[in-house]
Amino acid sequence: MDDLTMRTFGVASDSVGWWESVMLGFLAPSPQQVGLEWGLRESFADGWLHRGVYDANLPPHAVGGDHPVGTFVSFDKTINVGGATIPIHLITDVTVRPTHRRRGILRHMMVDDLTAAHADGHALAALTVTEATIYGRFGFGPATFVQSVQVDSTTRFALRTPTKGRVEFTTQATMAQVAPAIFARHLAITPGAVGRGSLYAEQAAGIFDPRASERDRAVRNALHFDENAEPDGFVSYDVRTEDGQRILTIRDLVAVGTDAYLALWDFLGSIDRVTRIDWQRAPTEDPLLWALVDQRCYSVTGITDHLWIRVLDPVAALSARTYGCPDTELVLAVTDDLGLADGTYRIAITGGRAEVTRTDDEPEVAMGVEELGSLFLGGVAARQFHVVGRLQTDDLGAARLGQVFGGVRRPYCNTFF
Repeated sequence: MDDLTMRTFGVASDSVGWWESVMLGFLAPSPQQVGLEWGLRESFADGWLHRGVYDANLPPHAVGGDHPVGTFVSFDKTINVGGATIPIHLITDVTVRPTHRRRGILRHMMVDDLTAAHADGHALAALTVTEATIYGRFGFGPATFVQSVQVDSTTRFALRTPTKGRVEFTTQATMAQVAPAIFARHLAITPGAVGRGSLYAEQAAGIFDPRASERDRAVRNALHFDENAEPDGFVSYDVRTEDGQRILTIRDLVAVGTDAYLALWDFLGSIDRVTRIDWQRAPTEDPLLWALVDQRCYSVTGITDHLWIRVLDPVAALSARTYGCPDTELVLAVTDDLGLADGTYRIAITGGRAEVTRTDDEPEVAMGVEELGSLFLGGVAARQFHVVGRLQTDDLGAARLGQVFGGVRRPYCNTFF
């Protein structure tokens, strides 16, 4: 880092150079003016903090100046941790120019950001990742998962019982206005759900495609209305032709409860001339599978990690969530190379809530902060870590740990950032 300088600022001083570096890092086309304006609007709306690393010693004809060789954005939203919604520190737009790798740029930006977030009192940080081998070294662990599904929507598609409410088409503009309130209700009842960016609804509805820097006219939108004619679910989708068949791809689907969820699926399955529905962000615990008359209409084509959690303050984080286990106590040791979450903690659970304190007692279970991030929301079984040697405990300790962190509902996040 001797030849490099890191700058921190609220809004990119040169948006062209900043966004050019971001798009280069994500293998996307150079941004157009409308895309730059969109990015500035988004960063203002969500209070983005930018960290950029700049190289002042590049050759004369190399891209330099206000084009950073490393980019990093963080901002604050909320997360449902099961029984409570708390602030969370989110990280996005992390890139390092391929010509500048292995020089400590990412580590410098990440450590600086996580240290500041910890000092500001954040219990958790999170990100979604493009590469799964990078962020464990900084204490992040995969905590929620989604599955890619294909659903046969020919005459085989049918639900076991009639759905409630009604589904109607809506415009892209209306969807962008209505969707945030529906998502807020979804967030309030869904463990693992994370608050969305201020412009997320506009992008999902098709009003703007950042990669193409224009409206996406292929996106169609529909709303579910409950029995009181209040919108409580939505879906955005497009349709493409593949080998002579029409495939409907879900861009975004959010529902406040199972009634709206199944009604939206019933609507999608009734669209004429579509033979298959694809969705890459379906919950791994999907009620649709058990609502279908013919379960073989439903195929899982893949499962992948989605939200990665980094515990910054174990006392605050573990005290915030609820627990489905009987009243108990567990002493847990956490190791953290960055020193932010390092320590031994007593978790005393009574009536589903925990009092968490630091202790000098001998721990029953020891683990890294990466493992704690994965276990925190209850989406990963403790026994999985135990059998591969990622916990320091015996079989009984692993079983007790699994009982403590096991959730009554699997966490689900379908938001990218």
